[in-house]
Amino acid sequence: MNITNLILSFIIISLFLCGCATNENKTALESIKVDKIEQNYKIHENKKYPDWFWNMPYSDDELFAVGYSETSTFRPENSEKSATDDGLMTLAKLFSVHIKAEIISIQNMLESNVEEEIDSKVESYIKDNHVIVAKFVSPKFTYVLLKLGKKDNSEPEISIGSENIPPKPNWLSKLPEEPGYIYATGESSVYYREIESWREAEKRARVALAYNIETRVKGLTGKLNDRIIDNSIVSNTDQRLSNIQIIARWKDVKLNSCHVLLRMPLLR
Repeated sequence: MNITNLILSFIIISLFLCGCATNENKTALESIKVDKIEQNYKIHENKKYPDWFWNMPYSDDELFAVGYSETSTFRPENSEKSATDDGLMTLAKLFSVHIKAEIISIQNMLESNVEEEIDSKVESYIKDNHVIVAKFVSPKFTYVLLKLGKKDNSEPEISIGSENIPPKPNWLSKLPEEPGYIYATGESSVYYREIESWREAEKRARVALAYNIETRVKGLTGKLNDRIIDNSIVSNTDQRLSNIQIIARWKDVKLNSCHVLLRMPLLR
């Protein structure tokens, strides 16, 4: 072997060793990063939902909302921020929202146009007056439980959660009846991004709540706003809702659908 071949062999071996060292260093750095994430954020590998997701805490004096986000493995703090921002928007809609909706029934097919308006003052108030009560992080999703109230320095609960889905609730077939309150449910098929399904189910429940109030008013006044246009039945509602409470959620695994139950106090 001449000197040229020796030099080439030396260079090749050096490059190989450097590559191995680089891969080892990269693996070590990734390991350190993952360890750091696990120290700061408890990620539940085999859990899917926190218990409070299914049965929400609620009372006449408090409003709660859940925020959703996909979980970022290497930047879970971004996931928590996204979930919190989402929860703030939901909390604002529960606090006060103006719903304008039009539902068109055409040969048993439904089409809808829905607008949800939130006053900018309401959004500012919610941002300045909320508390993160609990949070839950799974490999796929991050959930944050928010409550309307004065900010404090308390640390949110790190929920454990489970894989179990509650049994089919009675409110799917019959709405609860409670003096001074009106109830509604919303349903959505499970999309590719499941958190979008829960958002859609909550939105449909708010619209249903507006229509339930509209129906109640019609029943009291005898006024009918439904009209027939080109063999289609068109129903409209224009309602301002406030102090809405999310009572419960349920997922139908067989039919692949998400369901939400809402409650709102009636004006006395």
